[in-house]
Amino acid sequence: MADDIDEKPRDGTVRYCSFCQKRQDDVEKLIAGPGPSLFVCNECVDLLWDICHPRDDGDEQKISADETALRDVYLRLVELETDVKSMLVRIEERAQAPQAGRRQVIEQLVKERRTRPPDP
Repeated sequence: MADDIDEKPRDGTVRYCSFCQKRQDDVEKLIAGPGPSLFVCNECVDLLWDICHPRDDGDEQKISADETALRDVYLRLVELETDVKSMLVRIEERAQAPQAGRRQVIEQLVKERRTRPPDP
């Protein structure tokens, strides 16, 4: 059975974790193993626990969902950029017509945009 080693050896020997090589003074606990010089620190026990018992909290699914949402936002921004460029071209075309004033052109384009069916 393993024992916590909280006190330093009387002979001045420095004990180390057999896994990470941290000194007994550098960790919270050092646990004795089955051999006379085998020890494991609390930090390595925690790390090994996490490796052997991975959390199933949906982190990967959340990342996947976040990536999907970001991709959707990006695609929507590309669509909006295309719409704005198209609108600017139409403004330029209509502004060059002698009978059209800039204000009328802009008002007509805004009206067209409002009456257009919503994007899916």
